[in-house]
Amino acid sequence: MDNENKQQKCHILETEDLSKWDIRQDLKIVNTLYESSHLDIDIQMCTRCDQLYISCFLEIIDWSGGDDDCWNFWVPVSLDEAEAVQEKKMRADELIQSRRHITWSPSGKIYWNDGPEMAIIRGPG
Repeated sequence: MDNENKQQKCHILETEDLSKWDIRQDLKIVNTLYESSHLDIDIQMCTRCDQLYISCFLEIIDWSGGDDDCWNFWVPVSLDEAEAVQEKKMRADELIQSRRHITWSPSGKIYWNDGPEMAIIRGPG
């Protein structure tokens, strides 16, 4: 990452009307932290400026109707925060719940969310 890019604010952080293109084209996985059939947690990086994001895919199973809800979240983080999540010193869901993040809802809407996510349900422990 060169000095010019270090000073540049990520275009995704500046975009209020996000599209699938912004997410799929400009964010790439650099490290998979957890992977399962219903939950994935990754560190992603903007290909334009190297801004890091913790991303979370969450599938909420509809046991009765079979129409599962798939949610995606991205929270911008510093290198120190990304390392803390990777080293399990910080939880990805706590970051998403505590600050502004991108939500891609099951309806297909992509938006910035300033509050906690009701889709993230934390179990015991």
